[in-house]
Amino acid sequence: MSIVMDYQQCPQCKFEQADCEYNCRTFEESLECRKCGYSESLHREEDSEGNATYKRKVVEGAGVLFYRGKGAIAYASCYLATQEKVSDAEQWLRESLAAGLVRPSSAYLSRWNKETQSVDFVIGQLCDLSNYDPDDEIPEQKGPDDLRPFQLVEERCQVRLRYSCEHIVDGWILLLSEQPVPAAAEVFRTDVPCLDCLPQYINPLGISGADETAASLVKCRTRLWENRRLDGRGGYVTPAFDHPQTLEEAASRFYASYQERKQFHPESIGFHLQLEGWSDEEIAAKKWLSCD
Repeated sequence: MSIVMDYQQCPQCKFEQADCEYNCRTFEESLECRKCGYSESLHREEDSEGNATYKRKVVEGAGVLFYRGKGAIAYASCYLATQEKVSDAEQWLRESLAAGLVRPSSAYLSRWNKETQSVDFVIGQLCDLSNYDPDDEIPEQKGPDDLRPFQLVEERCQVRLRYSCEHIVDGWILLLSEQPVPAAAEVFRTDVPCLDCLPQYINPLGISGADETAASLVKCRTRLWENRRLDGRGGYVTPAFDHPQTLEEAASRFYASYQERKQFHPESIGFHLQLEGWSDEEIAAKKWLSCD
């Protein structure tokens, strides 16, 4: 690997975990603070003869917009250079939270206060990336291509689960239609801590009503798990959806969510292909489906 990543102290707000990246091959480096928005970089440029020069760019931070989109795995961190951008980010984040487009537990907006030389949090609080996110307990559709909620369950399978706290515990996952049976020695990963470790992850988050939150998550955790990938070949599992019991119920849910789709009989090949992600145009191109 030619890229080395580490933490350094932010020159502006003195945050000890500003993200630092160093390229051992080109000697380029960057530092970005997700608390105050400060950033600096050393960028390499070469002329036509291959002679290299380096330019350093420093941007004083005005704040940071940090969030995790609904259904997303990765976090987004936007380093804001002006107070106008902070104001625009505040409006966007408030609207996105109200619309349910952003996961609330980890989202925050900070503002650098020049007068006090400190960071004010306009929305939320600094998210520790090592912390547990309660939103991970809620099964989420990963966008319009995630058709798992409409799939029928074929069987339950006992597996080994490695939790985010690194404890390995026996658990049960649902195998959906045509998903393979996992190998006996396979260990799946999940992004949430085990029940024994759950309280110690929730209490430091500063969530209002932490005890009630823990109780509701424990109740939620009694549900089963399922593979994140529709084909069942992924290494991660997520809390299982409330799957339909019959094809008729599956079709009813599917067409309620995708009202623009052509409606096929639940037992038809056409509906089966829709659940596999085929578009209506692709299905119509198959002449042998005309009887459906």
